[in-house]
Amino acid sequence: MNQAQRFNHPFKNHPFNKVRHIGLIWAALAVITILLVTVLLVTVIPSKASANDAPLSTIETIPDTALIMVTSPSCPWCDAFEEEVGVIYGKTSESALFPIHRLDYFTKFTGHLGHITAANVTPTFIIIRDFQEIGRLEGYPGDEMFWWRFSEYTQE
Repeated sequence: MNQAQRFNHPFKNHPFNKVRHIGLIWAALAVITILLVTVLLVTVIPSKASANDAPLSTIETIPDTALIMVTSPSCPWCDAFEEEVGVIYGKTSESALFPIHRLDYFTKFTGHLGHITAANVTPTFIIIRDFQEIGRLEGYPGDEMFWWRFSEYTQE
């Protein structure tokens, strides 16, 4: 079949040929839409705050009385704590007694806190007074349970 015969083929206007072209157009539009939505999600919509946004402490900066939060960047429960409790903790009376200090899960307890057992899960809240552990809360079951369990150690 030569060039002239191919363009004058009797089935060139067959409905199946048109459907194939329409399908390709829809596929191209779908790809363009997905790309546009991805660009909008990445550039326009701000990301939510996470536990990564809170500054981490070092062992040397932790005072004799504190609430140590052992956290991890990949911990959704740490993010939930930051959203529900972390944003207001600094305004509470408990923060005056037990200022919160966040430590990365892989930080080793050394020096004046070397006797404290490492955390097994994140988040773990270690309550210390005079550099001695007086309590430990493992996990985050929600803000009400956190405050209730934490109040057991803040009573004088």
